[in-house]
Amino acid sequence: MIPLPPDLAARVDAFLEGDLQGEAPLEALAGDLAAFLDGKTADTLRHLLDDLREVGAYGLSLRILARAWAGTLSDEMAGEVAQDWIGTLLHGLGDRAAAADIARHITADALDRGGAFAGDLGDLLLSWGLRAEAEPLVEYAARRNPGDLSAQYNLGVVLKFRRAWPQAAEIFRALSLHKSDSGVRWNLGIAATALGDFSAARAAWRAVGIQVPDSDGDYARPGERVPVRLTAHPDAPIAAEVVWGDRLCPARVRLTGIPRFTDVAAFEDVVIVDGVPVGETQVNGQTVSIVEALDRFHSAGGQLFRLRAPAGRTVSPEATLRVATALRRLGFAATDWRGVGQSTPAVGVVLPRTGEPGALATAVDTACAGVPLFCPELDALVGRETPPLPGPLPPW
Repeated sequence: MIPLPPDLAARVDAFLEGDLQGEAPLEALAGDLAAFLDGKTADTLRHLLDDLREVGAYGLSLRILARAWAGTLSDEMAGEVAQDWIGTLLHGLGDRAAAADIARHITADALDRGGAFAGDLGDLLLSWGLRAEAEPLVEYAARRNPGDLSAQYNLGVVLKFRRAWPQAAEIFRALSLHKSDSGVRWNLGIAATALGDFSAARAAWRAVGIQVPDSDGDYARPGERVPVRLTAHPDAPIAAEVVWGDRLCPARVRLTGIPRFTDVAAFEDVVIVDGVPVGETQVNGQTVSIVEALDRFHSAGGQLFRLRAPAGRTVSPEATLRVATALRRLGFAATDWRGVGQSTPAVGVVLPRTGEPGALATAVDTACAGVPLFCPELDALVGRETPPLPGPLPPW
């Protein structure tokens, strides 16, 4: 720990030992540390924050960072404080919501520091996945510095995640005239594919060394199996789910799994996927990268039905698996969802676009014989009442 006045050092030690309790004493300690730092060099602040971070004293360091941001800082030091403040919340405490709150809180001051500062902070937030918080910074930087290729690239990335495909394609196409960067070409390939411009997409993939089949139009062909991350519905119990699919080209995957919590895409839909992995999974001892779904490219037109057990009813894992297996044998795509996001027993089954609801209802009756799984939505579709239930059905 950097040298401190004896009384201040004693209070810091008391805090680290857990003897300093309560919000008011902690705020007072942070205020006195900030007063001690007043007039000191930027390195003194850096060293103190490093010392506090090393011992996990995040509650104290966050308060010092907040006071530092409110003070007079050079752009360089302000960038370090912003990075430390948001990074402590995001990586040190794992509180993404709080990190996003602070990013939004400092946005106005960051914009006042000009396009270069806003661009650097926006770039950092994008790299940390705080996309919504990065948007105003990235857009401001690109507007203020139209000749800054990095700022324009980040704007293209923001537009990509916004699904603004024509504007994203325009930016990456312009950047490709000045940069041979593979990220530019890859993002151009994604945007061109989303627009159905397969000629431009093919040229982009080949520019980064990916060979795709020659054709007059679509060049899709079944490829490797790939796990796809789908953002969950806002009311879902999880933030995202992963299902499997067949890769058709570098930017498209046809889903072969049945998503449970998302409205981004459904079974057998084709989705546009990003080029940057968002995680990994192990399959047969091999590490497989998970890609993120950006948009729905083609809808298969199927209708998903969820079979659930009433509140208080117990359905064994063996029973839900048996129901899903029976539905597949009867010709319907079905999956056992137990353990996906929550322990409530549930089975998903898909009615194809050209399927008959009555045929599915009959199959469900057959598969669920002796198993208390119900689907009031399917019952309503075929014009029959759901049997009396001993309690409400869960929403998912």
